[in-house]
Amino acid sequence: MPKDLQCLAQIQEKTEFTFLLYRSIDSTNSEAKRLAERSCPEWTVVIADAQRSGRGRHGRSWLSPEGVNIYMSIILRPSASTFHYNLIGLAAGLSVLEAVRETVKGTKKELYCKWPNDVVFNSKKISGVLSEAGFKGSRPDYIVVGVGVNVNMTREQIPVELRGAATSLAIETGERYNRGLLIKEILGNFRGYYSMLETDSTLIVKRWSENSLTISSRVRAYTHEGVIEGVAVAIDERGFLVIHTDGGMRKVSSADIIHLR
Repeated sequence: MPKDLQCLAQIQEKTEFTFLLYRSIDSTNSEAKRLAERSCPEWTVVIADAQRSGRGRHGRSWLSPEGVNIYMSIILRPSASTFHYNLIGLAAGLSVLEAVRETVKGTKKELYCKWPNDVVFNSKKISGVLSEAGFKGSRPDYIVVGVGVNVNMTREQIPVELRGAATSLAIETGERYNRGLLIKEILGNFRGYYSMLETDSTLIVKRWSENSLTISSRVRAYTHEGVIEGVAVAIDERGFLVIHTDGGMRKVSSADIIHLR
């Protein structure tokens, strides 16, 4: 086990999380879904030092070099349907943002959430969230929340074509970070926010909006129904993006977003 992940053994003893660590795996989300299908319990966390076929939204590949970043997936088994599925991704993104902000405290930082599932540092992506559900009938039997965070990756490890859009904590601050301690912070934040989803999810929407790069920006949203352009004005109670267009207000549940200014 890499040295900076060894602290997870102590964390596991004191929490409800069960960590399954892999040196290399196809995808933590794929493995978590396989385990969930076999009745693996809630709060099982699949963590890999490297991924051979890491993926993001819409099947895009997620760069996953060995020994430098966080690749993990959390198995959830929601017992209630009082909150919308989209809010889980917002809660996970907010958990990453707050953990990173605490970790890089004292450095010059511009950290924001970008709808629907990214965290950006100095306008470049450092983290993404991929949530996938397995259903029994009309309700989720499980939800897998995948979280990727670029931690100690160097500029040379990022493909040239992505260097204008992606970065890491190490690139932005000049420091290296303990991945295990950052995982602890992310999971602690997420456990608290997940509890809020069943009681008062409005606080999550409020905090996410306060830390959003998207709200108040002019955006272009590529949806299944076509392209929507306007000013992003809010996140609603379901986690949908509300866009003010020339034709009125539009609500978007899922889309690729480009910030126009």
